[in-house]
Amino acid sequence: MSIFERWRLKQNPYTTSPIDKENLDLFVGRKNKVKRAGNVISEKSIVIVEGKRGVGTTSFGNYIRFQKELKGKNLTPVRELSVGNGWNEEILIANVFSSLIWELEGKIPDKYKDRYNEIKLIAHQIRETYRNISLQLSVVGTGGGIGINKQTNVIMPQLYPTATLIQHLLEIKKLVEVSGFNKDTIIQLNNLDIDVLFSSQQLILFLNDIRDILQIEGYTWILVGDSGLRSCISDKVDRLDDIISYDCIIEPLTLDEVYLTINKRLKKFAQKENYLKPLSDNLIEILYHATNGRIRQIFGFSTRLIHSVSDHLLIEQITTDIALPIIKREVEDKLRQNNITRREKMVLEEIAENPGISPSILSSKTSLSLPNLSRLLSHLLKARFVSFERAGRIRRYNVSSDVLIALTK
Repeated sequence: MSIFERWRLKQNPYTTSPIDKENLDLFVGRKNKVKRAGNVISEKSIVIVEGKRGVGTTSFGNYIRFQKELKGKNLTPVRELSVGNGWNEEILIANVFSSLIWELEGKIPDKYKDRYNEIKLIAHQIRETYRNISLQLSVVGTGGGIGINKQTNVIMPQLYPTATLIQHLLEIKKLVEVSGFNKDTIIQLNNLDIDVLFSSQQLILFLNDIRDILQIEGYTWILVGDSGLRSCISDKVDRLDDIISYDCIIEPLTLDEVYLTINKRLKKFAQKENYLKPLSDNLIEILYHATNGRIRQIFGFSTRLIHSVSDHLLIEQITTDIALPIIKREVEDKLRQNNITRREKMVLEEIAENPGISPSILSSKTSLSLPNLSRLLSHLLKARFVSFERAGRIRRYNVSSDVLIALTK
Protein backbone atom coordinates (compact mmCIF):
# COMPACT_ATOMS: atom_id res chain seq x y z
CA MET A 1 0.00 0.00 0.00
CA SER A 2 1.36 3.42 -0.98
CA ILE A 3 1.76 5.86 1.88
CA PHE A 4 -0.38 8.35 -0.06
CA GLU A 5 -3.36 5.99 -0.22
CA ARG A 6 -4.02 6.97 3.38
CA TRP A 7 -5.23 10.29 1.99
CA ARG A 8 -6.94 8.57 -0.96
CA LEU A 9 -4.27 9.77 -3.36
CA LYS A 10 -2.58 7.82 -6.17
CA GLN A 11 0.77 9.55 -5.77
CA ASN A 12 2.67 12.32 -4.02
CA PRO A 13 1.03 15.72 -4.65
CA TYR A 14 4.15 17.43 -3.31
CA THR A 15 6.64 16.00 -5.79
CA THR A 16 9.54 18.37 -6.47
CA SER A 17 9.86 17.34 -10.11
CA PRO A 18 9.41 20.26 -12.53
CA ILE A 19 6.33 20.63 -14.69
CA ASP A 20 6.75 18.36 -17.69
CA LYS A 21 5.01 17.62 -20.97
CA GLU A 22 2.44 15.37 -19.29
CA ASN A 23 1.51 17.80 -16.50
CA LEU A 24 1.14 21.20 -18.14
CA ASP A 25 -2.31 21.50 -16.57
CA LEU A 26 -0.64 21.78 -13.15
CA PHE A 27 1.16 25.01 -14.01
CA VAL A 28 -0.03 28.02 -11.99
CA GLY A 29 0.47 31.79 -12.28
CA ARG A 30 2.82 34.08 -14.21
CA LYS A 31 0.32 34.60 -17.03
CA ASN A 32 1.84 37.84 -18.31
CA LYS A 33 5.35 36.41 -18.39
CA VAL A 34 4.14 33.25 -20.08
CA LYS A 35 2.45 35.34 -22.76
CA ARG A 36 5.50 37.57 -23.28
CA ALA A 37 7.96 34.67 -23.38
CA GLY A 38 5.66 32.72 -25.70
CA ASN A 39 5.52 35.63 -28.11
CA VAL A 40 9.29 36.02 -28.07
CA ILE A 41 10.11 32.39 -28.82
CA SER A 42 7.73 32.40 -31.78
CA GLU A 43 10.75 33.62 -33.75
CA LYS A 44 14.46 32.88 -33.38
CA SER A 45 15.49 34.12 -29.97
CA ILE A 46 17.51 33.67 -26.81
CA VAL A 47 15.42 33.86 -23.64
CA ILE A 48 16.91 34.11 -20.16
CA VAL A 49 14.84 32.63 -17.32
CA GLU A 50 16.35 33.46 -13.96
CA GLY A 51 15.28 33.34 -10.34
CA LYS A 52 16.30 32.08 -6.94
CA ARG A 53 16.82 28.33 -6.79
CA GLY A 54 13.59 26.46 -6.22
CA VAL A 55 11.10 29.12 -7.34
CA GLY A 56 10.12 27.28 -10.53
CA THR A 57 12.45 28.49 -13.29
CA THR A 58 12.75 25.04 -14.89
CA SER A 59 8.98 24.55 -14.79
CA PHE A 60 8.47 27.95 -16.41
CA GLY A 61 10.87 27.15 -19.26
CA ASN A 62 9.30 23.73 -19.75
CA TYR A 63 5.81 25.20 -19.82
CA ILE A 64 6.43 27.80 -22.51
CA ARG A 65 8.35 25.45 -24.82
CA PHE A 66 5.90 22.55 -24.51
CA GLN A 67 3.00 24.92 -25.10
CA LYS A 68 4.69 25.89 -28.36
CA GLU A 69 5.24 22.27 -29.33
CA LEU A 70 1.57 21.46 -28.71
CA LYS A 71 0.71 23.86 -31.52
CA GLY A 72 2.61 21.52 -33.83
CA LYS A 73 5.20 23.90 -35.25
CA ASN A 74 8.15 23.77 -32.83
CA LEU A 75 10.09 20.68 -31.85
CA THR A 76 11.65 20.58 -28.39
CA PRO A 77 13.29 17.66 -26.54
CA VAL A 78 11.28 16.04 -23.76
CA ARG A 79 14.12 16.72 -21.33
CA GLU A 80 15.95 19.96 -20.82
CA LEU A 81 19.76 19.76 -20.91
CA SER A 82 21.52 20.19 -17.57
CA VAL A 83 24.87 21.88 -18.08
CA GLY A 84 27.79 20.39 -16.14
CA ASN A 85 31.21 21.48 -15.02
CA GLY A 86 33.67 21.18 -17.90
CA TRP A 87 31.14 21.65 -20.70
CA ASN A 88 32.23 23.46 -23.85
CA GLU A 89 30.65 24.12 -27.23
CA GLU A 90 31.44 20.61 -28.49
CA ILE A 91 29.77 18.90 -25.53
CA LEU A 92 26.78 21.21 -25.88
CA ILE A 93 26.35 20.43 -29.59
CA ALA A 94 26.83 16.71 -28.97
CA ASN A 95 24.09 16.77 -26.31
CA VAL A 96 21.69 18.74 -28.52
CA PHE A 97 22.48 16.49 -31.48
CA SER A 98 21.84 13.34 -29.46
CA SER A 99 18.64 14.55 -27.79
CA LEU A 100 17.08 15.66 -31.09
CA ILE A 101 17.89 12.36 -32.80
CA TRP A 102 15.91 10.45 -30.16
CA GLU A 103 13.14 13.06 -30.25
CA LEU A 104 12.66 12.47 -33.98
CA GLU A 105 12.28 8.71 -33.56
CA GLY A 106 9.05 7.67 -35.25
CA LYS A 107 8.40 11.12 -36.73
CA ILE A 108 10.56 10.92 -39.88
CA PRO A 109 8.76 10.43 -43.25
CA ASP A 110 9.67 7.17 -45.02
CA LYS A 111 11.64 8.86 -47.82
CA TYR A 112 14.06 10.39 -45.28
CA LYS A 113 14.50 7.38 -42.98
CA ASP A 114 17.77 6.24 -44.56
CA ARG A 115 19.38 9.61 -43.95
CA TYR A 116 17.92 9.70 -40.43
CA ASN A 117 19.42 6.29 -39.64
CA GLU A 118 22.83 7.43 -40.92
CA ILE A 119 22.75 10.49 -38.65
CA LYS A 120 21.44 8.38 -35.77
CA LEU A 121 24.49 6.14 -36.09
CA ILE A 122 26.77 9.19 -36.04
CA ALA A 123 24.97 10.47 -32.92
CA HIS A 124 25.50 7.11 -31.21
CA GLN A 125 29.22 7.13 -32.07
CA ILE A 126 29.64 10.68 -30.78
CA ARG A 127 27.76 9.89 -27.58
CA GLU A 128 29.82 6.78 -26.91
CA THR A 129 33.08 8.63 -27.59
CA TYR A 130 32.22 11.34 -25.07
CA ARG A 131 30.97 8.79 -22.56
CA ASN A 132 34.21 6.82 -22.76
CA ILE A 133 36.43 9.86 -22.35
CA SER A 134 34.20 11.01 -19.48
CA LEU A 135 34.66 7.69 -17.71
CA GLN A 136 38.41 8.02 -18.09
CA LEU A 137 38.20 11.40 -16.38
CA SER A 138 35.98 10.01 -13.58
CA VAL A 139 32.94 12.03 -14.48
CA VAL A 140 29.23 11.36 -14.40
CA GLY A 141 26.39 12.12 -16.79
CA THR A 142 23.84 14.90 -16.29
CA GLY A 143 20.47 15.68 -17.83
CA GLY A 144 21.69 15.41 -21.39
CA GLY A 145 23.85 12.37 -20.77
CA ILE A 146 27.31 13.92 -21.02
CA GLY A 147 28.71 15.96 -18.17
CA ILE A 148 31.35 16.55 -15.56
CA ASN A 149 31.01 15.99 -11.82
CA LYS A 150 31.09 19.33 -10.00
CA GLN A 151 34.09 18.23 -7.95
CA THR A 152 36.06 17.58 -11.14
CA ASN A 153 37.73 20.63 -12.60
CA VAL A 154 38.90 19.55 -16.04
CA ILE A 155 38.59 20.70 -19.62
CA MET A 156 37.34 18.12 -22.05
CA PRO A 157 39.75 17.50 -24.92
CA GLN A 158 38.56 18.27 -28.44
CA LEU A 159 37.16 15.03 -29.82
CA TYR A 160 35.34 16.23 -32.93
CA PRO A 161 35.91 19.38 -35.01
CA THR A 162 33.34 21.97 -34.01
CA ALA A 163 32.54 22.67 -37.65
CA THR A 164 31.64 19.00 -38.17
CA LEU A 165 29.31 18.99 -35.18
CA ILE A 166 27.64 22.20 -36.37
CA GLN A 167 27.09 20.63 -39.78
CA HIS A 168 25.39 17.68 -38.10
CA LEU A 169 23.21 20.12 -36.17
CA LEU A 170 22.17 21.79 -39.42
CA GLU A 171 21.37 18.43 -40.99
CA ILE A 172 19.20 17.54 -38.02
CA LYS A 173 17.30 20.79 -38.52
CA LYS A 174 16.48 19.73 -42.10
CA LEU A 175 15.06 16.46 -40.79
CA VAL A 176 13.05 18.40 -38.21
CA GLU A 177 11.52 20.49 -41.00
CA VAL A 178 10.56 17.54 -43.21
CA SER A 179 8.91 15.99 -40.14
CA GLY A 180 6.44 18.87 -40.09
CA PHE A 181 8.03 21.32 -37.62
CA ASN A 182 8.50 24.51 -39.61
CA LYS A 183 9.41 26.79 -36.73
CA ASP A 184 12.62 26.98 -34.70
CA THR A 185 13.65 23.99 -32.60
CA ILE A 186 13.61 25.04 -28.93
CA ILE A 187 16.48 23.94 -26.66
CA GLN A 188 16.48 24.58 -22.90
CA LEU A 189 19.74 24.72 -20.93
CA ASN A 190 19.46 24.35 -17.15
CA ASN A 191 21.92 24.75 -14.27
CA LEU A 192 23.43 28.06 -15.37
CA ASP A 193 23.76 28.93 -11.68
CA ILE A 194 26.57 31.20 -10.57
CA ASP A 195 28.82 29.74 -7.85
CA VAL A 196 26.55 26.73 -7.35
CA LEU A 197 27.49 23.80 -9.57
CA PHE A 198 30.64 25.48 -10.81
CA SER A 199 32.46 28.75 -10.29
CA SER A 200 31.39 31.99 -11.90
CA GLN A 201 34.59 31.90 -13.95
CA GLN A 202 33.74 28.45 -15.34
CA LEU A 203 30.24 29.64 -16.24
CA ILE A 204 31.64 32.71 -17.96
CA LEU A 205 34.07 30.58 -19.97
CA PHE A 206 31.25 28.26 -21.04
CA LEU A 207 28.94 31.09 -22.11
CA ASN A 208 31.73 32.78 -24.07
CA ASP A 209 32.51 29.45 -25.72
CA ILE A 210 28.94 28.78 -26.86
CA ARG A 211 28.02 32.33 -27.91
CA ASP A 212 28.27 31.60 -31.64
CA ILE A 213 26.38 28.30 -31.27
CA LEU A 214 23.44 30.21 -29.81
CA GLN A 215 23.19 32.16 -33.08
CA ILE A 216 22.82 29.16 -35.42
CA GLU A 217 19.74 29.59 -37.58
CA GLY A 218 16.80 27.35 -36.85
CA TYR A 219 17.31 27.13 -33.09
CA THR A 220 15.79 29.08 -30.21
CA TRP A 221 17.39 28.85 -26.76
CA ILE A 222 16.01 29.10 -23.24
CA LEU A 223 18.84 29.63 -20.74
CA VAL A 224 17.76 28.88 -17.16
CA GLY A 225 19.81 29.97 -14.18
CA ASP A 226 20.00 31.54 -10.76
CA SER A 227 19.40 35.21 -10.03
CA GLY A 228 22.09 37.38 -11.57
CA LEU A 229 22.57 35.33 -14.74
CA ARG A 230 21.69 38.23 -17.05
CA SER A 231 23.89 40.72 -15.19
CA CYS A 232 26.77 38.21 -15.32
CA ILE A 233 26.29 37.93 -19.08
CA SER A 234 26.14 41.71 -19.45
CA ASP A 235 29.37 42.22 -17.52
CA LYS A 236 31.46 39.20 -18.48
CA VAL A 237 30.28 37.61 -21.74
CA ASP A 238 31.35 39.47 -24.84
CA ARG A 239 28.57 40.21 -27.38
CA LEU A 240 26.03 37.77 -25.92
CA ASP A 241 23.99 40.40 -24.08
CA ASP A 242 23.23 42.16 -27.38
CA ILE A 243 21.40 39.15 -28.85
CA ILE A 244 19.25 38.22 -25.84
CA SER A 245 15.60 38.67 -26.77
CA TYR A 246 13.97 38.56 -23.34
CA ASP A 247 15.11 38.35 -19.73
CA CYS A 248 12.35 36.78 -17.63
CA ILE A 249 12.82 37.12 -13.88
CA ILE A 250 10.79 34.51 -11.98
CA GLU A 251 9.57 35.58 -8.55
CA PRO A 252 8.10 33.15 -6.00
CA LEU A 253 4.43 32.28 -6.34
CA THR A 254 2.12 34.01 -3.88
CA LEU A 255 0.83 31.96 -0.96
CA ASP A 256 -2.59 31.75 -2.60
CA GLU A 257 -0.95 30.45 -5.78
CA VAL A 258 0.87 27.79 -3.77
CA TYR A 259 -2.47 26.71 -2.28
CA LEU A 260 -3.92 26.59 -5.79
CA THR A 261 -0.97 24.50 -7.02
CA ILE A 262 -1.48 22.00 -4.20
CA ASN A 263 -5.24 21.80 -4.77
CA LYS A 264 -4.73 21.15 -8.49
CA ARG A 265 -2.37 18.31 -7.72
CA LEU A 266 -4.67 16.84 -5.08
CA LYS A 267 -7.57 16.73 -7.55
CA LYS A 268 -5.44 15.23 -10.31
CA PHE A 269 -3.91 12.55 -8.10
CA ALA A 270 -7.08 11.71 -6.14
CA GLN A 271 -8.26 8.08 -6.04
CA LYS A 272 -11.68 9.16 -4.79
CA GLU A 273 -13.66 12.38 -4.66
CA ASN A 274 -13.43 12.51 -0.86
CA TYR A 275 -9.62 12.73 -0.82
CA LEU A 276 -7.84 14.29 2.16
CA LYS A 277 -5.22 17.03 2.33
CA PRO A 278 -2.01 15.62 3.92
CA LEU A 279 -0.71 18.97 5.25
CA SER A 280 -2.76 21.73 6.82
CA ASP A 281 -2.89 25.16 5.19
CA ASN A 282 -1.38 26.72 8.34
CA LEU A 283 1.65 24.45 8.06
CA ILE A 284 2.04 25.26 4.36
CA GLU A 285 2.00 28.95 5.29
CA ILE A 286 4.83 28.44 7.81
CA LEU A 287 6.87 26.53 5.21
CA TYR A 288 6.14 29.23 2.64
CA HIS A 289 7.56 32.01 4.81
CA ALA A 290 10.52 29.94 6.00
CA THR A 291 11.55 29.16 2.40
CA ASN A 292 10.77 32.61 1.01
CA GLY A 293 8.16 31.04 -1.22
CA ARG A 294 10.49 28.58 -2.96
CA ILE A 295 7.99 25.94 -3.96
CA ARG A 296 10.54 23.17 -4.48
CA GLN A 297 11.66 23.56 -0.86
CA ILE A 298 8.06 23.72 0.37
CA PHE A 299 7.28 20.47 -1.40
CA GLY A 300 10.55 18.89 -0.25
CA PHE A 301 9.64 19.68 3.36
CA SER A 302 6.12 18.35 2.81
CA THR A 303 7.35 15.04 1.40
CA ARG A 304 9.83 14.51 4.25
CA LEU A 305 7.14 15.23 6.84
CA ILE A 306 4.79 12.72 5.23
CA HIS A 307 7.45 10.02 5.41
CA SER A 308 8.22 11.00 9.01
CA VAL A 309 4.66 10.11 10.08
CA SER A 310 4.35 7.02 7.85
CA ASP A 311 4.14 4.71 10.92
CA HIS A 312 1.52 6.85 12.66
CA LEU A 313 -1.59 5.55 10.93
CA LEU A 314 -4.02 7.58 13.05
CA ILE A 315 -2.68 10.93 11.79
CA GLU A 316 -5.18 12.21 9.20
CA GLN A 317 -3.47 15.55 8.63
CA ILE A 318 -0.02 16.89 9.47
CA THR A 319 -0.53 20.12 11.38
CA THR A 320 1.95 22.60 12.83
CA ASP A 321 1.68 20.89 16.24
CA ILE A 322 2.84 17.65 14.66
CA ALA A 323 5.38 19.05 12.18
CA LEU A 324 7.35 21.60 14.22
CA PRO A 325 8.64 19.12 16.84
CA ILE A 326 9.70 16.79 14.01
CA ILE A 327 11.62 19.56 12.24
CA LYS A 328 13.26 20.77 15.44
CA ARG A 329 14.31 17.25 16.39
CA GLU A 330 15.82 16.65 12.95
CA VAL A 331 17.76 19.93 13.12
CA GLU A 332 19.07 19.14 16.60
CA ASP A 333 20.25 15.75 15.33
CA LYS A 334 22.01 17.40 12.38
CA LEU A 335 23.68 19.92 14.69
CA ARG A 336 25.04 17.10 16.85
CA GLN A 337 26.16 15.02 13.87
CA ASN A 338 28.10 17.97 12.48
CA ASN A 339 29.65 18.84 15.84
CA ILE A 340 28.23 22.36 15.83
CA THR A 341 29.75 24.28 18.73
CA ARG A 342 28.03 26.66 21.11
CA ARG A 343 29.55 29.64 19.29
CA GLU A 344 28.45 28.32 15.92
CA LYS A 345 24.92 27.89 17.22
CA MET A 346 25.04 31.48 18.49
CA VAL A 347 25.99 32.58 14.96
CA LEU A 348 23.09 30.57 13.53
CA GLU A 349 20.64 32.18 15.95
CA GLU A 350 21.90 35.65 15.07
CA ILE A 351 21.56 35.02 11.33
CA ALA A 352 18.08 33.57 11.85
CA GLU A 353 17.04 36.79 13.61
CA ASN A 354 18.71 38.98 10.97
CA PRO A 355 18.23 37.43 7.50
CA GLY A 356 20.64 38.73 4.88
CA ILE A 357 23.16 39.90 7.48
CA SER A 358 26.67 40.86 6.38
CA PRO A 359 29.83 39.49 8.07
CA SER A 360 30.78 42.89 9.50
CA ILE A 361 27.41 43.37 11.23
CA LEU A 362 27.38 39.73 12.32
CA SER A 363 30.84 40.21 13.82
CA SER A 364 29.60 43.21 15.77
CA LYS A 365 26.50 41.45 17.08
CA THR A 366 28.35 38.29 18.16
CA SER A 367 31.55 40.03 19.38
CA LEU A 368 33.56 37.62 17.24
CA SER A 369 36.55 38.81 15.26
CA LEU A 370 36.15 38.60 11.49
CA PRO A 371 38.84 35.87 11.16
CA ASN A 372 37.14 33.73 13.82
CA LEU A 373 33.71 34.40 12.32
CA SER A 374 34.96 33.47 8.85
CA ARG A 375 36.16 30.12 10.17
CA LEU A 376 32.82 29.41 11.84
CA LEU A 377 30.85 30.43 8.76
CA SER A 378 33.01 28.19 6.62
CA HIS A 379 32.08 25.20 8.76
CA LEU A 380 28.39 26.14 8.74
CA LEU A 381 28.47 26.53 4.96
CA LYS A 382 30.09 23.14 4.53
CA ALA A 383 27.41 21.59 6.75
CA ARG A 384 24.77 23.43 4.69
CA PHE A 385 23.25 25.21 7.67
CA VAL A 386 23.79 28.61 6.07
CA SER A 387 23.98 30.04 2.57
CA PHE A 388 24.89 33.42 1.19
CA GLU A 389 24.04 35.76 -1.65
CA ARG A 390 26.37 38.35 -3.07
CA ALA A 391 25.54 42.03 -3.03
CA GLY A 392 28.49 43.37 -4.96
CA ARG A 393 31.51 42.17 -3.01
CA ILE A 394 29.56 41.65 0.20
CA ARG A 395 28.21 38.27 1.22
CA ARG A 396 24.81 38.31 2.90
CA TYR A 397 24.04 35.23 4.97
CA ASN A 398 20.84 33.30 5.65
CA VAL A 399 20.19 30.11 7.60
CA SER A 400 18.67 27.10 5.87
CA SER A 401 14.89 26.84 5.99
CA ASP A 402 14.77 23.96 8.46
CA VAL A 403 17.16 25.75 10.81
CA LEU A 404 15.05 28.90 10.58
CA ILE A 405 11.93 26.96 11.57
CA ALA A 406 13.74 25.16 14.40
CA LEU A 407 15.23 28.36 15.84
CA THR A 408 12.10 30.47 15.56
CA LYS A 409 10.75 31.13 19.02
